[in-house]
Amino acid sequence: MAKLVGVYDEEEEVLLLRRQLPLTVYDSCVMTMQLGESCERCEVSGGGGVVAGRRRWDETFGRQYGSLSKEEVVAAFTVPSKLLFTRLAQTVACVGCRRSVERLFNQLRVSGHPALEPLLVTPSGALTLQRKCAVQTRTLGSLFTDHSLSLSSMLDNIPKLKKSGRCVLHSMEGVRCRPGGRSWREVWGAMDQACRESVTLVCPEQLLTTLDNYLRKHRFCQECKNKVGVCGCGCVGVGGWVCGCGWVCGC
Repeated sequence: MAKLVGVYDEEEEVLLLRRQLPLTVYDSCVMTMQLGESCERCEVSGGGGVVAGRRRWDETFGRQYGSLSKEEVVAAFTVPSKLLFTRLAQTVACVGCRRSVERLFNQLRVSGHPALEPLLVTPSGALTLQRKCAVQTRTLGSLFTDHSLSLSSMLDNIPKLKKSGRCVLHSMEGVRCRPGGRSWREVWGAMDQACRESVTLVCPEQLLTTLDNYLRKHRFCQECKNKVGVCGCGCVGVGGWVCGCGWVCGC
């Protein structure tokens, strides 16, 4: 499971480690997301039938793999971004999930950081495998069986709305219907202490700006806006101060 293991300012130069990604939270606040290492612990689980079936698959795959040169193997595992996104649209129904994948792909293309080892995104926009993994039969076999089945099962089990096809994390209907804030608690549990302190520290101007945007979006009357503005300024202790939103906060 991914974890948030650090927080820093956007202007800081931070050296990311293996399988780490920068995750912009808001404004200049960036967190470091550490991806799991499950790719290095490929094991076959299940009964004897599963193990026997996997062994037969390994033998067949090994024979076919052995008929290719190393260059042919690397070329076979290089997928252009256009083909990748076409396949993504056919596989993932939620448009929010697809946009997230596209943003991550472009981020890795620009940065060149190997956060998804053994997968790599080239500067030209192609998805490929590290050469050291592309020449290892066992690693490829695990990638195509253990991880492929696991990811397919995960994708199928994500709750989706029948009408739009969006998952509950990218749907307002799903947010309203989802009880208990489970997703929020899961994210909180994946944060280290520095990340928790960062997300719970709210700048007064940011709070008042967010309140003002919300009131404008939902068309509150001016009297209600003023009352909320007074309460907001009282919460941050800035009585009598004219905030950036134009509120005169005289508590």
